[in-house]
Amino acid sequence: MKKTTAAETVMIVDDTPANLRCLQEILHLRGYRVVSFLQGESALRAAVKNPPDVILLDIMMPDMNGFEVCERLKTDPVLRRIPVLFISALSDREDKTRAFAAGGVDYVTKPFDEQEVLTRIDTHLNLYRLNRELEGMVEERTAELIEANETLKQEISVRKRVEEQLCSHQLLLQSVFEGIAEPLILLDGALRVKLYNNSAAAYYQAAGTGITRNEAFDAIERRMDHELCDTLRNLAKGVACDPIVHLERKAIADPERIEQVSLYPIERNESTAGGTIIRIADITEERRRSQEMAQADKLIALGTLVAGVAHEINNPAHVILLNTPAISEVWQHIQPILDEHLASNGDFPVGNLLYSELKQEVPALLSDIESSANRIKRIVSVLKGYSAKNNNLVLAPVDINTVVEDAMLLMGHRIKKSTGRFHVAYGQGIPSLTADGQKLEQVVVNLIANALESLPDKNRAVWVETSYDSEKQEVTIDVRDEGIGIPPALISRIMDPFFTTKKATGGTGLGMAIAEQIIKLHHGHIEVASEEGAGSTFKVTLPLSRSRGKAIFLPAGKESNRGVL
Repeated sequence: MKKTTAAETVMIVDDTPANLRCLQEILHLRGYRVVSFLQGESALRAAVKNPPDVILLDIMMPDMNGFEVCERLKTDPVLRRIPVLFISALSDREDKTRAFAAGGVDYVTKPFDEQEVLTRIDTHLNLYRLNRELEGMVEERTAELIEANETLKQEISVRKRVEEQLCSHQLLLQSVFEGIAEPLILLDGALRVKLYNNSAAAYYQAAGTGITRNEAFDAIERRMDHELCDTLRNLAKGVACDPIVHLERKAIADPERIEQVSLYPIERNESTAGGTIIRIADITEERRRSQEMAQADKLIALGTLVAGVAHEINNPAHVILLNTPAISEVWQHIQPILDEHLASNGDFPVGNLLYSELKQEVPALLSDIESSANRIKRIVSVLKGYSAKNNNLVLAPVDINTVVEDAMLLMGHRIKKSTGRFHVAYGQGIPSLTADGQKLEQVVVNLIANALESLPDKNRAVWVETSYDSEKQEVTIDVRDEGIGIPPALISRIMDPFFTTKKATGGTGLGMAIAEQIIKLHHGHIEVASEEGAGSTFKVTLPLSRSRGKAIFLPAGKESNRGVL
């Protein structure tokens, strides 16, 4: 016979003592602990004090029937889980339905069948045990889940605080980025864009590529700057390089400008994943200032040189120029005597030449000596004028069209000699310009002379045009030619002192340098565009406002009374 677990209690509630004794005997033999009651009320009080493991409950009882007892049991939070098996001889389907509705789990019919009673009780006790074990497991698991949930809540709270701090730091970093005027981009270790400022957004928008977060940076720059992408990849791989890398390139949006791309690597460690900060700065003006400083250094060196040698050069040149006419006059006086001697006695040697040859050479030699001395004097004068630290202008109201007319009068002979197609277009309504008229005339003369010298034949044309931009308050002079043009490699050097492509014809290399210096004194600038074989265009732009440097302002019509402070 199957033994049950010790201490399992079966409560029997039946108003018939014979039924109690029969069931007690069956259950005792199986080893159950049995408690019996004749009334439902007493059974309920006992169950509250010592809850049994299973209850056998008779339906038909006086005072309180089995349905009422069961319903009372199910209202108690502890007793409601105890399985209740109804005892009844009733076979009516309605009673069975009511028994289950009241909370019963099964029923035992009278007369009792021992095997049926034990089987049903064993089954429901096993289910009861399993339910309690399952509930225990559920409670244990629930406690674990509650603990895990609390831990998760704490982790979420910590993570939320960290995220808030991270968001705050990111906003602070973004504010720092926005406080920097130049384009600034932060890349992670995989070279993806993590942060950028408004200047960077505008920069790449102007470049036609745009920029977005989490985008691969080399995809943005690949078409524009391979060197930058290669350097970034080397940084990401940890290839040794300087702590800060500077690259220079032509600006993407405006190739006429120069920009410096600086890379600041972020070291990878336990707290950071590494990355790179990119800063793009326009250094065009910085380079221009550097060039101006270099030019100033050249001028200082030139001034020192000229001051040291001008006197030594001028003195011999002056002696030559003084004595050459005297020698020429002496030659004119002795030539008749020598001619008479030649006629009487025939040809005779003078030095290494015969007199008949010498009389033809001497005038040319004397002329060459005089012209060479004059050229030396002119070169020294130009050098002294260029190197002199004289930024003073004699300013007066100037009509730019009159300046061009006066320059053309000076160049009239050369214009007719050089081209049959010289065109002038004077702008209308151009206001008077506050400027040094004679110096501007010098610039125009130089530009026209260069244009004429560039023409390969007289069939090529030269255009001179004046105009006025009322919005910018600027006056312009354009000198365009159909000459041989300037090689691209030489464009950047044409303003350098002593640089010339006309050494064979006596060029000093100072004309354009002086012209640029004069225009800068007027706060203006010169632009050059040229194509080999097609010609060149020189554009002078001058503001209407006063030029810098010390100056004397003269009223209109008083230009002849010039003087420099």
